[in-house]
Amino acid sequence: MKSPVPVTNDSLRKCYNEVICLLANHPYAGFIEPFEHVEEVERLRWRYCQPGQAKAVLVAESPVRVANLTRGVGFVGEPRYYTPWWHSLFIPAFSAMSKKTTTVIRHSYLQAMGEAGFCVLDLSVISLSGYKKVGAPVSRPFDQQCVNQIMGCCWQYYVGAIYGQMVNKPKPPLIVAFDNAAKHLPESPKCRLKFETASNARIYRQPHYEWGTNVFSQAMSRGRLSKCLTNIETTIC
Repeated sequence: MKSPVPVTNDSLRKCYNEVICLLANHPYAGFIEPFEHVEEVERLRWRYCQPGQAKAVLVAESPVRVANLTRGVGFVGEPRYYTPWWHSLFIPAFSAMSKKTTTVIRHSYLQAMGEAGFCVLDLSVISLSGYKKVGAPVSRPFDQQCVNQIMGCCWQYYVGAIYGQMVNKPKPPLIVAFDNAAKHLPESPKCRLKFETASNARIYRQPHYEWGTNVFSQAMSRGRLSKCLTNIETTIC
């Protein structure tokens, strides 16, 4: 039986409203996504994953801002949305047979990853990057102090309850966190990643790089999820 998500849509809306109030006087407040975007991210998140059944959790900052929902929200759990995570992290770590992804393939992969116990948890319900897509002059409009306040607010009103259901059980899941998200967790995870950027792209997949593909793959192997995509049949379209 699937375990319920520990929060309601009302708590998500309350969290969103609290963040909006927090940023009411911020010069980029008008660029924040509407609640329907936030709601769609959470619908997709729990479509493929149940927090009480999580065996491995990847903790990140937030979804990525998009202009509208025509091609889906900027979240890895949206099959229509491509993120480099597929080739820098997921395909090598979960032993996918196909090295190519399409909407159909990503959907089948997400289903298999969720059934194996893999979840992605964002610490902010609103996007913290991608704002150039909606006309802002910068991609990341919130300084670190503001980001800390946003994550603290989201943790208090929404995310903390989900994280608690994930970890407060006899056999807690393996926690892997991006370095800029790890410091916001109650306990520092043993496994940390960095986002792939222009500065580390050449070494991100190399065995000696301690913040990238190899580290994530080793973690998923320890969590016994490394073969969850091996036998997935997909249709290239």
